[in-house]
Amino acid sequence: EVVMLNIYYSHPKATIYWDDSNQWIYAEWRDIPTTQEVQQGAGAILKLLKEKQAANVLNDNRKVTGKWPTEAAIWIANTCFPQLFEAGLRKFAWIQSSDPGSRVSAKISETPNREKDIIQFFLNEAEARAWLQTE
Repeated sequence: EVVMLNIYYSHPKATIYWDDSNQWIYAEWRDIPTTQEVQQGAGAILKLLKEKQAANVLNDNRKVTGKWPTEAAIWIANTCFPQLFEAGLRKFAWIQSSDPGSRVSAKISETPNREKDIIQFFLNEAEARAWLQTE
């Protein structure tokens, strides 16, 4: 399968792509983003989701190397995810970092939104993609 990725937002800590072949957003995060960098990257995801009227996001944290700021995780939980849900997000496949600190941050972001069943954690890309492709 040839994946057509178009760069929408590019930053040393995050690259946000539109995956044309799968019609979803692919977000690749790196190192340890600051709260501002998280907000900018997530803002790009929200904008692209609205522009494309997309429903699915593949969020890749495999290159994240540690715990990100707690205020960033809380902002994602309380502000970012509700905005994404409102914009039409249906599935958010989150590929975990192998770093335990990064996983703690991810858990903080996900926990208040758990009952919606929109966010799922994965350890590898193949499983995340398979879930996004199921109806």
